[in-house]
Amino acid sequence: MSNALIIAVMAVGEDEGRLPSLAPDTIAGTQLTWTAITASVVVVLILLFALIIRVFCIPRWRKKRTAGVLQTVLESVVGMFDKEGHDAVGHNAKYLAPWYIGCCGLIFFGTLTELFGMRPPLTDLNVTLALGVSTFIFMIFFGIKEKKWRFFSRYSKGLFIPIISDAIVPFSMALRLFCSVFSGFVIMHLLYGVMGDWAVGVPALAAVVTTLFHAIMQTYVFMMLSYAFIGEMTE
Repeated sequence: MSNALIIAVMAVGEDEGRLPSLAPDTIAGTQLTWTAITASVVVVLILLFALIIRVFCIPRWRKKRTAGVLQTVLESVVGMFDKEGHDAVGHNAKYLAPWYIGCCGLIFFGTLTELFGMRPPLTDLNVTLALGVSTFIFMIFFGIKEKKWRFFSRYSKGLFIPIISDAIVPFSMALRLFCSVFSGFVIMHLLYGVMGDWAVGVPALAAVVTTLFHAIMQTYVFMMLSYAFIGEMTE
């Protein structure tokens, strides 16, 4: 099993290393990878969806007395982020919730790209590290905003332990998210490889179920961990 895992990781690395000859390897001196392409596609689709909702749907919803299915789902999602953000940072949730709606949208839909044969952007450590750093920045920002200079008194206790515990947050979040998504990605490749020509029905069903569950779970865990870390700083 260990040898199969190594082979699968090497195969994924080879696929990631170079793009087909019709696609450029670099743009403006920056190396172009499949995770960069997938992340760009997901971000563009999320922005287009948000623009369509804002321009075409919201004006119509304001004129209707009853909420439709899409409106109900979107209001439930926004309400959940607002509530969790309010519990974490109080009135500052109006700044925090919109950011994490976007981040969690990237995590959820980015993970689902695996169903279309694309490499999820979260299998790139740079992406997960960026998400972890954003949470770290919010931790420090809201901690100083709420406590002012009293915020730095936490670092006067326990020598370097508070500094290390805070500095390790973005890396722990990045590695947890990266390892979770990448392991699922590799496992599905192993399943396809083991099944061979029979990889039609069972792997397809397993991919839909596990990937959907994985996307929901990772999105929820990232949101709750981020709010928990930020809330700890503002207590």
